[in-house]
Amino acid sequence: MHRLISSLVLLLALALCLPGSGGAQTRSRTDSLLQALHASQRDTNRVSLLLALAGEYLQSDPARALSYGTTALPLAHTFKDGQQISRSLYVVGSAHYKLGDYTLAISYYKQSLRVAGQIGLKANMARAYGGIAEVYGAQGDYNKALDNIQHALNIARALGDKASISAYTYHLSMTYKYMGNYAKALEYELKTLRLAEENRNPRMIAQVNNSLGMSFYTQGNLAKAKEYFLKSLQWSREHEEPMMADNLSNLGNVYFRQHKYDTALVYYQQSLHIREGIKELKGIHNALEDIGQVYLRQGQLQKARSSCQQALSMARQLNDRRGIARAQINLAGIYQAMGQPASALDYGDQGIRLARKIGAKDLLKDGYGTLIGLAEKRGDYQQAFRHLKLYTQYQDSLADEATNDKMNELHARYESEKKEQQIKGLSQQAQIQQLELEQQRLYLFGLAVLVLVIVLLGYLFFRQSILRNQHKTIDLEQKLLRAQMNPHFIFNALTAIQQFMYANHPAEAGRYLSKFAKLMRLTLENSRDEYITLQKEIQTLEHYFELQRLRFGDKFDYTILVDPELDPEEVAVPPMFAQPLVENSLEHGILHKSDKGLVQVRYRKLADSLVLEVEDNGVGRKRAAQLTPVGGRRQYASLATQITQERLKLFNRNKSHKVKLTLVDLVDDDNVVLGTKATFAIPYKPLNN
Repeated sequence: MHRLISSLVLLLALALCLPGSGGAQTRSRTDSLLQALHASQRDTNRVSLLLALAGEYLQSDPARALSYGTTALPLAHTFKDGQQISRSLYVVGSAHYKLGDYTLAISYYKQSLRVAGQIGLKANMARAYGGIAEVYGAQGDYNKALDNIQHALNIARALGDKASISAYTYHLSMTYKYMGNYAKALEYELKTLRLAEENRNPRMIAQVNNSLGMSFYTQGNLAKAKEYFLKSLQWSREHEEPMMADNLSNLGNVYFRQHKYDTALVYYQQSLHIREGIKELKGIHNALEDIGQVYLRQGQLQKARSSCQQALSMARQLNDRRGIARAQINLAGIYQAMGQPASALDYGDQGIRLARKIGAKDLLKDGYGTLIGLAEKRGDYQQAFRHLKLYTQYQDSLADEATNDKMNELHARYESEKKEQQIKGLSQQAQIQQLELEQQRLYLFGLAVLVLVIVLLGYLFFRQSILRNQHKTIDLEQKLLRAQMNPHFIFNALTAIQQFMYANHPAEAGRYLSKFAKLMRLTLENSRDEYITLQKEIQTLEHYFELQRLRFGDKFDYTILVDPELDPEEVAVPPMFAQPLVENSLEHGILHKSDKGLVQVRYRKLADSLVLEVEDNGVGRKRAAQLTPVGGRRQYASLATQITQERLKLFNRNKSHKVKLTLVDLVDDDNVVLGTKATFAIPYKPLNN
């Protein structure tokens, strides 16, 4: 009934700054754009004007926006302007989304993303990811929605775009709210609120207040919901009519749930009046449906039907397939209340067919909920049970006790009727049926015992497997710790520090002794954790490099490079993956060089992976093997490499994304060895995931 989902979608459009969603359209602006378009030549400026007009009409008349967007797209291709092509594809995708054609919307958004990625337009890529996330959210595929909005947020962070960071963080909160994860939604709402306050963005503050109101509304705390809706209304009343209309609609929802239908109707009518004034056809459609539901609760069925018929007509005018399906399903409920089951069934079937076509799971749930009642009234409990099974498929939670009770009741009644018919038609076979039932019970009992034994054995096997894996993990951690804290390295480091002390350089000795202590502490701390931040891993490497430089007598330099798209404090990595590779570079590549060496450690993001590269300009693996004496340091290096391979094997267990270590010698055109490079890629893992 309520337009809660529609309110969330409108707020997402506002938060993501979609074209034409920033406030009420002004006739003067539209007229100015039209005049400029008529006077323009066939050039890139004309493309910009077409896209600007599409943005103006996107909220109020998406069909017209689609017309301008599809006119701009081939013109942008004519001038081979990648930026304009990407923008045009995005606008066309947004228009299809507003019209309820989710398949085409996804297609155009992905094309926009691909073009933007080819020419490196990061902001356009983020916008396309945001659009894709919106469509998946509307379809109820929230995991894909979260994945795409996280991509958009990562790009915004890399660009340092505070406004976009705030908007995409807000989008995350709304998606979690759709999923029913209100704790997570509240966490991101508060983050958005802090960002909005830091950026002094009153519009975003108003949006978050409205969102918080919806959180409390969903949880049934209507007093708190009303308080936050009114806070948002204070700002929107002076600055932004679309948001004001949304606030009024939400306040109407509060009073509707309190069964104060007269007051709810006043707020819905105020919202309708504003939307009619700004010609926001989508909002008018939603307000008419709200008003129709009030009339239905008041028993004014003729008015309810009239209001929902107007909503259906407007949805068809907009070619809003989701709106059409929703209006048809609402009309099915009204006709059911009017005692006209044929009309109710006709509208219900139409709405369900269209909802299935566009993938609107929430509407399918509502539609099948109406058909359940119609089937029950006809006494067709078999059909009612089928509808109920479909209804439960689209519910957010399958643990709803009331629904389970209803399913059991209908199923029992259906089975009872079926048995009665069997008894009447086959009374002469009653004894045979009884024997068959007894055999079936024995079979089921035996099957249950067998399943129980299999489950028990499976549990014991699974438990044993877990213990074996834990033992392997502990053993590997101990080996890794011994590899990092090998006696040779510790002895050399302490000897070098001792030499500073003997040479009467206490400051240098103290500085390196502090680095040594920090390295030992970080090594011990990191060995206990499965994941640490990339920043902490880099700190450990820096201390390790500094102590090795002390040991090697400044024989090498090093660099640690991090991709600008990566925030070291927000990325989680397994600890101590890089150190054994660095050790190999120093002991085998740099140790045998006559001139100064260089070790480079690089972290970069590639698709959904975090790539680590350790490269040196040493003598190469083959030459190092010839120079290193048997029984000497080569044995430790082999152990370090072996431990790394064992860690990767354990890390890859039960993962589809397998991680492999690659070791190659770098050579020039004359096949002269220039050094060695070790590479592996692990799945990218944000810190909070």
